[in-house]
Amino acid sequence: MPEKRFQIGDYWLGRVAGSESWYAFHYDPGSRHIKRETLRTPVGTDEAQARLKLAEFAALKAKIVNVAPQQAGIDEVLFRYINLRSDSLPSADLGRAASDHLAWFGSRNVSELTPALQREFIRHLAEKKGHSTATIRRYLAVLSAALGRAMREGELAGAPQVILAESQIAEAINAGTTTALAAVKPRRLSIEEMARFFDAIKSSHMWRYSMTGINTLARPDAITELTRFQIDDSGVIDLNPAGRVQTKKYRPIVPMTETLAEWLRLWRDDCSHVVHYKGRPIDNPKKAFHDTAVAAGLIGEREGKNPARAVTPYTLRRTMARLLRAERVPMADIAAMLGHSIKGMGTTEIYADADPTFLATVKAGIERIIDKVEACTKVAPMRAQGLVCTQIAPKDIKARRIYVGRNGRSP
Repeated sequence: MPEKRFQIGDYWLGRVAGSESWYAFHYDPGSRHIKRETLRTPVGTDEAQARLKLAEFAALKAKIVNVAPQQAGIDEVLFRYINLRSDSLPSADLGRAASDHLAWFGSRNVSELTPALQREFIRHLAEKKGHSTATIRRYLAVLSAALGRAMREGELAGAPQVILAESQIAEAINAGTTTALAAVKPRRLSIEEMARFFDAIKSSHMWRYSMTGINTLARPDAITELTRFQIDDSGVIDLNPAGRVQTKKYRPIVPMTETLAEWLRLWRDDCSHVVHYKGRPIDNPKKAFHDTAVAAGLIGEREGKNPARAVTPYTLRRTMARLLRAERVPMADIAAMLGHSIKGMGTTEIYADADPTFLATVKAGIERIIDKVEACTKVAPMRAQGLVCTQIAPKDIKARRIYVGRNGRSP
């Protein structure tokens, strides 16, 4: 019988003569023989590392049923998730996330995963690792998914809620810092900056996204997922597609401005999505926003992570909300356009397609803002009258902008 150098459950660590790897041994009652499986860890490796490999191996092999959070290790839950559900991993950062989780949480149990402990971990990722709020949220999503899988599979009897809201993550990071740092607000653009931004747009899909954004004030996902089936002939757009359940990030019905209606008529093509690249819907336009802002001279190359300076897909939404307020549009109307909860507004959308005055103050305000932006632009035609549009980029580098031009020519 191989020497039992170290044992976890039914498995023990050992070596095989002539082999260069550590093995996990166990007794198989069916065959009444001792069986082994390689841990793919060289014998020259420190034995402490081999023991960790055995712990991971045993965690994956063990049959776990309805274990209490006080008895389930966070590391065990993560090991099983990473190895058993590799087909549905939520992020490309999984390897780094798992490494950071395992290194920091150590042998803590699931029951110890309190909000206070999570906030400590968040501050560790921000201060020691230098991660942004969005990256930390992706890291925590791995932990949340691992706990969720364990509960769905009946392995875990219960689990605490994992902090995933970016506002809570930011609050945890800013705890104990100066008030000035905690009070940093995301950037809004001025009319002149908006004009420079639109002048710098170089792709058709980026133009479509930005024009749809300033006319609907929709969140990024609502714009990238918007299809022509959500646009009603009565002049309203239902930002919530059929079959999608409303969440806290409510997607409202919004009125369609004349400016957007003109662009939509111009953009008639075979793709059902309003914003697309060569017939395919786009994902996150964050990098395109950054590159456009750099080209427009609104930010420097390395200012993308500074919330007070960065220009992101959310910037247009926040900018339009502030500019509409400057146009004296009522706060309740702006909130309804943004999809924010306003008491007494719950039934307003039911009659949206039958009410010609539906959020008319917002429509008029958007048109006035576009007038002011167009007065400052040097290249971009903010309205579509007399324009033609193609999805094909012209070869002439000077014409490579939005692929839109008067009388068939790019501007």
